[in-house]
Amino acid sequence: YSKKKSFETVKWETDWNESYVEIEENKSDWSNGTEIHIYDLRSVWRKRRLEQLKVFLERTYNDSKMSIRIISENYNVTLSNYFPKPLLPDNI
Repeated sequence: YSKKKSFETVKWETDWNESYVEIEENKSDWSNGTEIHIYDLRSVWRKRRLEQLKVFLERTYNDSKMSIRIISENYNVTLSNYFPKPLLPDNI
């Protein structure tokens, strides 16, 4: 799902065979932002793999403009900034 302020919510679904986009009217209480739902995976994602995904996303997405949350049956965590206050080297 994705929603820009003052616009309708858009739902995009895809799998290996087809993809479609539609206006989602059941999320009218949602102000704005993006949600990504991943389900029906071929393999089971246990806590260790979810932790690896968390670390990867924390390192690659270093911004405070959005929050990322990973939710699973037995796992629910909001990612933190990997580099909260990056510093430039002295020799620059």
